[in-house]
Amino acid sequence: MCGLLSLVLSRLILGLLALAPMTGYDIKRHLDSTVRHFWAADKAQVYRALASLVKDGYATVEVVHQETRPDRQEHHITEAGRAALHEWLASPLSVPAERDLLARASSPASSVGMRCSTSWPSGGPTPSSCSPRSPPCSARSG
Repeated sequence: MCGLLSLVLSRLILGLLALAPMTGYDIKRHLDSTVRHFWAADKAQVYRALASLVKDGYATVEVVHQETRPDRQEHHITEAGRAALHEWLASPLSVPAERDLLARASSPASSVGMRCSTSWPSGGPTPSSCSPRSPPCSARSG
């Protein structure tokens, strides 16, 4: 189940990146001010998800130099990331359906032209809603 939960977090992050390039800090701040009441993610989870998105080709990182502050690492969604986000929004709901539905409904991408056509699951996650690259629960730290 944890692989599925990290998939949802990754797709929520892609939804934010579909709106504008953001740093990990920006993403964490937006998650805390929008979906935190039903989908909490700590800073480490956000940065792990961002690293995974970059590794999988769904996002890129641009280092933006700043004179008086540390350089910013802005993440940008790729076309592959947009396709993965759209596929997730259009796929059947997964377990736990209530949380998945809330995540999809509040995804920023759902308000920028991507619509969700969902049906209730008949017995668990479908292959299209699971990520083969998600680490097993035992591989996660903390």
